[in-house]
Amino acid sequence: MRVVIVGIGVLGEELVAALLERDHEVIAIDIDEQVCDRVYSNHGVVAVNGSGTDLHVLQEARVDTADAVVMLMHQDSDNVTCTLLSRSLGVPQLVARMRDNGYEDSYRAAGISHLVRVSEVLRNQIVTQLEHPRIEELLGVGDHQVRIFSVQLDENATAVGQRVVDLAQHDSFPERCLLLGSFRGDKPKLHILRGGDQIEAGDTLLIIAGEDDIDRIMKVVVG
Repeated sequence: MRVVIVGIGVLGEELVAALLERDHEVIAIDIDEQVCDRVYSNHGVVAVNGSGTDLHVLQEARVDTADAVVMLMHQDSDNVTCTLLSRSLGVPQLVARMRDNGYEDSYRAAGISHLVRVSEVLRNQIVTQLEHPRIEELLGVGDHQVRIFSVQLDENATAVGQRVVDLAQHDSFPERCLLLGSFRGDKPKLHILRGGDQIEAGDTLLIIAGEDDIDRIMKVVVG
């Protein structure tokens, strides 16, 4: 896949590296010439110096041949403009980081494919970590109404020694919750949990639950 990233801050450069690791072709655009030089030096990708709101810059980066454009500029207004221009050049997939939720309608009208709501992601992650320090959140789905997360169980966790089917029949087990799998010990392989599987101390459970059900499932599996 050919991906153009517009706005190369810390996140942008990490995204460049991650996409290259997955064998995607990456082109970078940034208004700062030194940033472009650094990205080229560190990653060997084509880096176009200029504004993502300038049609000529986008044409120089051959955005018209891209499979996706990711917009990470600091101003939502710039990202909206880049969305409009990229859409006019026929890019099928447009992704933007949104800082101000007030711009959502503008992004939608411009034809954005996916929005990453930075403030909501950070807020939800901080609240989750404060309330449940054991949880490592992996993903929020559907405006974070559903959460996928992992939690490691010690020997005192209430789920230890119980079968999955018994946990699922617990009176407090939320209806909108699934125990997806577990990592056992230092093994990196995910084990898909079945009803007869028994939970052991040291297991790391992978769980999907509704936002309002996290407290309940944590009481069931941790105590």
